Amino acid sequence: MMAEARAEMKLRMDKCFSDFSNDMNQMFAKFEGQAMKNIRQSKPDISCKIKPQIYDGSDDLEEYLTQFDLLAEINDWDPKTKALLLASSLSGSARAILNEITDRERHDFECLVNALKNRFGSMNRSEIFRAELQTRVRMKNETLPELAQAIKKLTRRAYPDTTALVMDTLSLDYFIDAIPETDIRLRLREVGPTSINEAENIAVRLEALRIADRQKGRNVRTVETETL
Repeated sequence: MMAEARAEMKLRMDKCFSDFSNDMNQMFAKFEGQAMKNIRQSKPDISCKIKPQIYDGSDDLEEYLTQFDLLAEINDWDPKTKALLLASSLSGSARAILNEITDRERHDFECLVNALKNRFGSMNRSEIFRAELQTRVRMKNETLPELAQAIKKLTRRAYPDTTALVMDTLSLDYFIDAIPETDIRLRLREVGPTSINEAENIAVRLEALRIADRQKGRNVRTVETETL
């Protein structure tokens, strides 16, 4: 009887120990799983459906940041992810900014953007852009739409705090002044377009007529020469 009792007690103890071991294993597995989940959640999601382009400081910063914000919305990036991806997208003189700010600022999107704006933004270089506007003229082989686009961009950089209405008025005047063809420029002044887009369309038509008349004159002279 004593042997049977000891054997039964041993079986019960083995079962209790086995149950305890299983419970401990489950608890550790659950703890480990939660710990890994927390680690994954603490890391920013840097998956990219569309990757941002590289910025080296030579292009328009405001245009680049506008596109970057759109990409952030498409990819659903949080602020920390935005900061990391913006920092990793810098090259050349723009990348040098990373060594001029603290580690905390490198991981803070707003701080990083402010550092870039202080170096490459239009606000601190508006006087330079205004000087460029005053001397800007249509270049050789530059189309009128290309000239209009360049004037719009330069005006925006020269007057970053100006309202859209004033911006359009300024760009209109600078666009007309930048046209070297006197007849087109004077005709635009006579017509009095109210926006740079309207002025661009009128100028394109005037130039087309100008080219057509010139070509017609050549054809007439050719016919007269052949007749003689």
